[in-house]
Amino acid sequence: MPMKKVYPSVVKVKLPKSSTIKFLLDFSKSLSVLSSKKRVYVLPKN
Repeated sequence: MPMKKVYPSVVKVKLPKSSTIKFLLDFSKSLSVLSSKKRVYVLPKN
């Protein structure tokens, strides 16, 4: 996966569970925002 190349330090660092969960939640939120923006841009073109 490309994310391992982008965030090798984050993957290597052993975070507390709460921090890891928070990071994953924030990351998934940003992903969903990105995908929704993509849909907004792509749909009008199609």
